[in-house]
Amino acid sequence: MRSLSIVLFLSAATWCVVPAWAQFGLYGSPEALRLPAAQPAATPYGSYQAPGAYPATSAPRPLDTFYAPARPLSPGPYVQPVAAQSSTSTLGDTLPLEPAANPAPVRTPSVVNQMLGPPVTDQGGGFYYENTANKASSCGCGNCGEGVYSSAVGRFQQAACGPECGNCCDGAYCCPWYGGANALIMTRDKGNRVWTSYLDQNEPMQLANTDDVAMDWHCGMEVRFGRRFCCDQWAIEATYWTLFPSTESFTLTGRDGFGLATPLNDREVEFNGITADDWFGNGALEHRLSRRDEFHNVEINAIRNRFLGGCNTPCGLDWLAGFRFFRFEDNLTFASVQNGGSWAQPDTVAYLEDRVANNLWGFQIGFNADYCLAQNLRVFLTPKFGIYDNHISHYFSMHLGDGTLGTGVYGSFPVDGHTDVVSFLTQIDLGLDWRFAENWSARIGYRVVKATGIGLAESQIPQYLVDLPEISHVKTNGDLVLHGAYAGLTYSF
Repeated sequence: MRSLSIVLFLSAATWCVVPAWAQFGLYGSPEALRLPAAQPAATPYGSYQAPGAYPATSAPRPLDTFYAPARPLSPGPYVQPVAAQSSTSTLGDTLPLEPAANPAPVRTPSVVNQMLGPPVTDQGGGFYYENTANKASSCGCGNCGEGVYSSAVGRFQQAACGPECGNCCDGAYCCPWYGGANALIMTRDKGNRVWTSYLDQNEPMQLANTDDVAMDWHCGMEVRFGRRFCCDQWAIEATYWTLFPSTESFTLTGRDGFGLATPLNDREVEFNGITADDWFGNGALEHRLSRRDEFHNVEINAIRNRFLGGCNTPCGLDWLAGFRFFRFEDNLTFASVQNGGSWAQPDTVAYLEDRVANNLWGFQIGFNADYCLAQNLRVFLTPKFGIYDNHISHYFSMHLGDGTLGTGVYGSFPVDGHTDVVSFLTQIDLGLDWRFAENWSARIGYRVVKATGIGLAESQIPQYLVDLPEISHVKTNGDLVLHGAYAGLTYSF
């Protein structure tokens, strides 16, 4: 009988344990017993004290109350727990009611929401700002560290505008506009020289040529104005620079009792039936060469900042593309006083005027590479390259001081010529940029501009000045090299 009782007890225990064990999975494997969570000790009604992480309430927490996590995963206001309703029974006992139907649970932030949460202000290597999902998609800001950092602002732009300028993605970037002015000092290369004067009756004694009035160093100015967009990753910039019109002159007189003559063949050009050589040769009293050059440059560029290079790296690469207009005027004048005449007598002074204007219209591309030597100092290299339609106009005339025009077998002066050619223009800037104060920077550098397919004044002068058809044919195989230094200031606002 005792053995039968033991067998029945073990069979009943086995029948109860096997289903309970199987419902936890991993059937046949040991598993720790899951115990219910410990409940806080009951306290008298009205004197309940909440743990330190929760605000005090006037009622005990029922088991079916929904709570926010004790340590929120992202900064933000604390979410109060939702307390269950309670009522008093007829016996005076306080009993929790059933939770309301479909209660609104407190949602724990997801990993994505935590990533898009408010940022830290400063992480030691730069300033971070808020980036929400919609702002990130419109701005395209790059991710740097725990926050999102404007990939174009960088360490250099912080020095320009200060740390409060980090909030660009929400439209509050404080320095979207900028403007600057530079002073220029530049010169140009010399063209192919053309001899204009020699000592009369001694032709090997050449005395003057067009290089004697080559452009010297001249001053100019440059202004820039721009607007940054979309976390400073894009910008539109307008630039204008010019050199103040330069006039170079060279005066030559005879010597040793001899006057002057010219190797240019002017004998078949006449003024009122008299050969022009009576003014430019035959012992002319004085020769004078003068040159006037003029430069204008207009650009409108779209700039993609930090196309390559991270926001926390010392080096970066921007690209640009836009429209450019470049105008170069080259005006050359050769004047001579007739033997026995003077500058005060207009009919004794003859002029050869040669004017060429190059107008380049087209599009250009380029990039800006920079390296931060310090947080507020960088070195930069900016090359630009473009293909242009060059509309060249040419004016050539021979006349006396009183307005008498020269004539020849092909007609009379002046002669006008026009043509359009393809020209290439390259500009390279190399320099240093220093953010010496908030919103201000100083810049110094060197610039080289080279253009091909250019009409130069020297190239338009023929050996036979009477050949008007040849003069009307514009020569366009010249090159222009313009180079010099610049320095100035930029203000961001």
